[in-house]
Amino acid sequence: MDTLKEILILIVPTISGGLTGFFFGRGKYRAEVEGIRAHNDTEMINNAKSIIELYKKELDEIQERNHQKFLDFTKMSDQKIELLQQEININKRIITSLKKENTGLRKRVRELEKSAK
Repeated sequence: MDTLKEILILIVPTISGGLTGFFFGRGKYRAEVEGIRAHNDTEMINNAKSIIELYKKELDEIQERNHQKFLDFTKMSDQKIELLQQEININKRIITSLKKENTGLRKRVRELEKSAK
């Protein structure tokens, strides 16, 4: 009986201590899990913010590059228009000169035809 009493004296406090630790530890464990989940959620939000910042930065850079390309294209188009306008003016002067030359040659042909008759 004494042996049984000694065994119970050793086992009962161990079991009661284990159960008490389990019940109190369970709340602590849940709190730790919730803390880890909250930390993970915060990290996910921060990562998403970082990704959004990167995409926004890239979009801004693309927009700036597109704007610069548009300005370059506009400038090049204006230069081309000016060159074409200059070419048109040169061709007009050549046409005017050739018309005068043609008129003069026609007069000369008529004079030669009259003198040949």
